[in-house]
Amino acid sequence: MRTFTPPAVLCLVRKPSALAFALGAGALLEYALDLYPKAPPRTAPGALAGRMLSGAGCGWVVASSRGEAPALGILLGGAGALAGTYGGLALRTRAA
Repeated sequence: MRTFTPPAVLCLVRKPSALAFALGAGALLEYALDLYPKAPPRTAPGALAGRMLSGAGCGWVVASSRGEAPALGILLGGAGALAGTYGGLALRTRAA
């Protein structure tokens, strides 16, 4: 349901580095900006594309590190991001 959290966690777990901490800072900033009333909807085309690219990248890294087909990881990661975006929207709507 977020763009920067999955790559930040993945990088921090695999090998803490300057990139991992920069992604972590981006994730914290994203959390803060999502609380802002004028934040764009998570389902806006740009935000959705960013989440899907983030998920696809994480899927590629995980699949490659396990010796699996990277294309399958990309597909599943992007699909997971899409499902998380709309599933999270449904949960937030019901909770409200």
